[in-house]
Amino acid sequence: MIDSVVTGTALIRGRNARLDIVGSWSPEFPMGSWVLSDDGGRLLLAVDPVARTFRALPSASSIRELNSSKFISLAVSRLVVRGDTLGECGMIAGHAVSCYRLTREYLLTQRYFLIRRSATIREVITFWVASDLPNMDNPVARFFTEGSHFAFDRLDNVLRARRVEDNLFSGVPLRMELKTTQAEVVRGTSRTVTNINSVELRGIERARIDPSRFDIPANYRLQKE
Repeated sequence: MIDSVVTGTALIRGRNARLDIVGSWSPEFPMGSWVLSDDGGRLLLAVDPVARTFRALPSASSIRELNSSKFISLAVSRLVVRGDTLGECGMIAGHAVSCYRLTREYLLTQRYFLIRRSATIREVITFWVASDLPNMDNPVARFFTEGSHFAFDRLDNVLRARRVEDNLFSGVPLRMELKTTQAEVVRGTSRTVTNINSVELRGIERARIDPSRFDIPANYRLQKE
């Protein structure tokens, strides 16, 4: 099991968001870097102040463009999405929270030139939601729920999953945990890998935010993958 935790300070202003990374062992999000979004978390830009570069993180649209290739593709089938209400589950940062669970299961088939492999994916996202806070767009939560949408090759799969998610709860998720299990057979041997990612919002307060905090510095360049 791989356990991954990144610590940061988030700024949210409408649908604009910035997450400054202050603690991380992940090479994907090194300490001192930050992540920007101006559309509620559906598209995120990772900014590296050391290299003075920025790059777009994978999104559903970028992978659908990749699927147009003759040699590389991802395909999702047997998609099942369901939401469950778990009830009251304690306090976080002085706010009473209720828990909700979102489960997605599907078969992911990958093709890379002549190599073809399939894996059964099960994602379980648990939300700890505070209903007493104003309706605040949380790009961190959106990134969690959008996370696997990059694998959804067809737009109808994306919309089907999103309908369940959008109707699951109202309020602000203060904590989220994503548990992903991937099971596949490689050369006749069964293999299962589990990843757990968690995010918790703490010390929430209202403040005036300089709009320029959501801009990319003019002398930074786009890093192409």
